[in-house]
Amino acid sequence: ALDGTAIARWAVPADSDLPNGPARWYARYSGDGNFNAKDSAVIDSDFTKEPQPPLSITKPDSIVYGDPDFQLRTTGGSGEGAVTFTQLSGQDVLEVAADGMVTVKTPGTALVSATKAATHQYNETTATLAITVAPAPLNITVQDAQKVYGQPDPAFSYQIDETMLRNGDDAGIVTGVPRYSYASGNAGEHPLTLTGLSARYYDLQIIPGKFVIDKAEQAPVSITHQDLNTTYRDTLRLTATGGITPEAQQWSSTDTAVARTDPATRRADATR
Repeated sequence: ALDGTAIARWAVPADSDLPNGPARWYARYSGDGNFNAKDSAVIDSDFTKEPQPPLSITKPDSIVYGDPDFQLRTTGGSGEGAVTFTQLSGQDVLEVAADGMVTVKTPGTALVSATKAATHQYNETTATLAITVAPAPLNITVQDAQKVYGQPDPAFSYQIDETMLRNGDDAGIVTGVPRYSYASGNAGEHPLTLTGLSARYYDLQIIPGKFVIDKAEQAPVSITHQDLNTTYRDTLRLTATGGITPEAQQWSSTDTAVARTDPATRRADATR
């Protein structure tokens, strides 16, 4: 161009990648019959793709051992770049496919990432998420029991709610030595509790039973005194034998017009 002016245009299709990084530019005038070719000075420039908005991974609110497979999803980011999931840790806890489908294995915590690929306009972006798998609940009910006061304890037992077992587990997954306890050995109804058990992959929920201790029958009680030939105004010293709680003896007369008793001294006075 004889006037020293030139315009350069570069059109990039919408679905093509822009160069990402530095570039150098210069203009060249072609020579002709009267002028030699001429290059301009070099100009440096930099092409940079836009960063994507933050990317997030979404999952179910609660994940428990034995849950069915579930799908991870993402929110955020920009562009049409494909999303790929990668498992970073906890391979014994979860199995994560590239498309985000998750298989639960055992309780614990695993770390996964999701990467949204770059496009012609946006750079690649990545998010990470820790996924925790909780133990499954398992109810164990202590069976009710009963005995008579003073007798040995019966053989206590418990019942596992096998309908709550998962992944083909059976009652044998519960291990340990059961230890039963109750707060009082007196007659009455007491909660019967259980400790000492555990189950891999499960959170045991112990439901106490009822332990009823019935009152015991006392041995027959008899009353004796030193003289059966009692006359009016005589005083007798009474003695009770039998039973199992002599300190709790209570004395009374069926006819106080004939005889009165003194509970403190165990004496009886003939009144007529």
